[in-house]
Amino acid sequence: MRDLLVVGAGTAGVSAALWARSLHLDVEILEAATEPGGQLLHVHFHPREIPGLLAGDGRAIAGTYARQLAESGIPVRYGARAGALELRETPGVALADGSHATARSLLIASGARRRRLDVPGERELEDRGVSYSATRDRERLAGRRVVVVGGGDGAFENALLLIGAGCEVTLLARGGVRARREFRERLADSPRARVLEHTQVVAVLGEDAVRAVRILDPAGEREMPCEGVVIKLGVVPNTEWCREQLAHDAEGYLQVDARFATSAPGVWAAGDVVRPLRASVPVAAGHGALAAVAIRAAVRGACSGRTRARRGAERGVKQRAARAENSGEAPRARGRPDPAGASPAPRARAATSEAPACCRPSRAPRRHRSDPRRRCADRCAGPRS
Repeated sequence: MRDLLVVGAGTAGVSAALWARSLHLDVEILEAATEPGGQLLHVHFHPREIPGLLAGDGRAIAGTYARQLAESGIPVRYGARAGALELRETPGVALADGSHATARSLLIASGARRRRLDVPGERELEDRGVSYSATRDRERLAGRRVVVVGGGDGAFENALLLIGAGCEVTLLARGGVRARREFRERLADSPRARVLEHTQVVAVLGEDAVRAVRILDPAGEREMPCEGVVIKLGVVPNTEWCREQLAHDAEGYLQVDARFATSAPGVWAAGDVVRPLRASVPVAAGHGALAAVAIRAAVRGACSGRTRARRGAERGVKQRAARAENSGEAPRARGRPDPAGASPAPRARAATSEAPACCRPSRAPRRHRSDPRRRCADRCAGPRS
């Protein structure tokens, strides 16, 4: 049985697996996709917050992950979609294809996915005007009227990118905007941008391409003409397969302690599934590394405890056999009566027990013993030995 099973080959899962291998744990990764990377596959720019990384977008970083896993000899089962968490003597995962995988410990690093509008026309017109990344589709949308859906930093950043590409941008926020002040101020200063709060998209309209969106605001429902829609609504944690058996918050993010342990024994979680303070590549990598260290301590601690118990039992057998050999008796198992019914002879009292108490060797640690040259005040005339 393997020491560790990692669910997810995103940044957190790959980091944990590499650290686990360096800590001499037998590890395997389960990944639902056909390649590692997770959300990195949707990052179409170079993440500048990662130290020591050569220039490249998210897919290039994911390619580096694949090479590192191969060079480290870490097995990865691609296309292995987790279906349910199994909590038995050892944790495991029931896969969507009906197979099962178990290990001494389990790390959930299944990451998150883009939140969709889930309205008519969204999926039908994806890549035909509906986009989830202005970085990737900036040239395709350049000079057009574009609706950006969302009220956070990601939505405002995408809106600013589109303005730079000559687009007329309308940003729609279902509630109030949550973006940083600097983003809000920059967008407010642009003559080609406007922000509509408390406005909801209820449908994307068009046949072969986007021609408009149907919106619902305090004034009612109406159509807004546009040629592109960029959706930036954040992410959803991929925890539907395990959240019923683990403590989680209202949005499905798993709750963990300072060592990334979940509410179930033998199960840890790291990365975007635990609602990090900031969802980013460096944070996910750190989560995975720290979780691997905690798992190694738990797995090796359990193994050490079993080893100590076994060695203690073996030592006891040898000691009883030695005592029986010295007394001329046949060795027998602990707790079983002597077949002959005879009791073992009492041990000879140690010679030191006949000596005065003041002259007996001390059993206290050396730092607590008195000066060996000190004379006994009451019964001895010579120095203590």
